[in-house]
Amino acid sequence: MSKTIKAIYENGVFKPIPPVDIQEHLWVSLTIEDTKSVALSTSGIIPDRNAQTVDEIAIAPEFMFEET
Repeated sequence: MSKTIKAIYENGVFKPIPPVDIQEHLWVSLTIEDTKSVALSTSGIIPDRNAQTVDEIAIAPEFMFEET
């Protein structure tokens, strides 16, 4: 079985987000891919720096992030 999950590395431990439902003590292989937050990866693409415009775009349903 292969599954991709998101995790955060804190205090020497990978913590899955959200928690995963797998058997305790199961050996797995991890592939580390450094990903930026949506905010960091999209910073600067909106030329209008008007806070109201940015807020309207941020909550618009057509721009909501979808998990793949």
